[in-house]
Amino acid sequence: MSKLTGVVLSPIKDKLGELNYTSPFGYREFTYNGKTYKNYHYGIDITTLGTIVSIGDGKVIECRDGITGYDESKSSGNYVTIDHGNGIISMYCHLDNKSVAVKLNDRVKKGDKLGTDIIKTTGFSTGLHCHFAIKENSKWVNPVDYLKGIKKLDSNETNDEVYIVKKGDRIFMENNI
Repeated sequence: MSKLTGVVLSPIKDKLGELNYTSPFGYREFTYNGKTYKNYHYGIDITTLGTIVSIGDGKVIECRDGITGYDESKSSGNYVTIDHGNGIISMYCHLDNKSVAVKLNDRVKKGDKLGTDIIKTTGFSTGLHCHFAIKENSKWVNPVDYLKGIKKLDSNETNDEVYIVKKGDRIFMENNI
């Protein structure tokens, strides 16, 4: 187990300063149940347990609940994915069964409860942890930079298209000129 220090933004409620983790971002090789796996890990596995919360304001764009335990075919287990706007998405995986506290299209604020990861893990998981990941413009990036405050969520807006009417704009329906 490793320690991540200098945490200023955490997906675990009231857990700032330091988090424990078992698997970092990047290439990894591990053996589980006698089988060796080699893959690229697109997040970090946080073993500091508790209530899983959103790292920022956004909109729930994916979520799943109802996975009861180990399941290689549904490797993320129970999870929540949030669009924070400006191409930034956060993902929280392996949440406890029946603990997902949000639904698709819900708006969330920083610190809102998404689920828990205290009792048991779900999906293809080798132990109790929250797999936490960040995507920037459709590419997985090391989430540690966000947890340490090196990178910040730029906006509290989601990617909903908004047009602000300006003086001089004409608003009309095509068949009602």
